[in-house]
Amino acid sequence: MVKQIRLFQYILDSIKGGENKELAKGFSKDDIIHANEYSIETLISSECKPAGGGKLKCHCPFHDEKTPSFMIFPDNHYHCFSCGRHGDSISFVQDRDKLTFVEAVDRLK
Repeated sequence: MVKQIRLFQYILDSIKGGENKELAKGFSKDDIIHANEYSIETLISSECKPAGGGKLKCHCPFHDEKTPSFMIFPDNHYHCFSCGRHGDSISFVQDRDKLTFVEAVDRLK
């Protein structure tokens, strides 16, 4: 978790100093952490079922499939064993809604 917080702080610092400076106003490290901890299960539109070991299995929202291959892991990251997409809550919203990192965090905070 410490590495992840450092990465978020680096991203936040680069956003505040870069071209997205206006978007980063009022944005904190806690906002990024909260957005990252947002439950992926609540973001996905298909029904998820237990897959053992605390994992959930669903149909992938990024492609059509007959057999569920999208897994949500207990540490709140996902991986699709069919199309290969993976990430956390922030990257899920970025991919699904075609948003930037800042926009995704803003939506989830």
